[in-house]
Amino acid sequence: MRNDTVFANRNIDKVMPLASTVKIIIAIEYAEQCANGKLNPDELVSLSDLDKFYIPNTDGGAHPSWLKSVKDKITEGKISIREIAKGMIKFSSNANTEWLLNKLGIQNVNARIDSLGLKNHTKIYNIVSALFVGKELFPEIKGKELEAKLKELSMNDYIETTNRIHKKLLSDTTYKKKLVIGV
Repeated sequence: MRNDTVFANRNIDKVMPLASTVKIIIAIEYAEQCANGKLNPDELVSLSDLDKFYIPNTDGGAHPSWLKSVKDKITEGKISIREIAKGMIKFSSNANTEWLLNKLGIQNVNARIDSLGLKNHTKIYNIVSALFVGKELFPEIKGKELEAKLKELSMNDYIETTNRIHKKLLSDTTYKKKLVIGV
């Protein structure tokens, strides 16, 4: 585009996945809640609570790298929410992201999309939990057949499944162990 003249465009109306850029919206909601006194960034959180959402070998080493970088900031197995948010952005830790989504309220993060005036953005959902939608809904199916089944799901059904998985990860440590086999 130059001088209000479009020279080229491609897929301008197609919704495209933006992967970890969704973390920016989560960070904005985090900052808003801290600024409004709804969230204390210095509140300490047990690393075991974060670990509920860490799935080894799925984030390119982001979460372990973050943990290594904050080892001097961990007190009695706890870390501040501020450091969790920093780890989400600086290291792209998916475990930190899913934990923050839960703490902030996923409905609040999705409402932030609207307040920012973002158009054509799909709802944000639990990204670690999304890794297990196939195993949760179609445990016996693999490969191309599984891919086809997942594509048949509506976005609402997909998100509802990620929410169910998220709740199980929060409350049942054996559930995560069963799912991680074969990841």
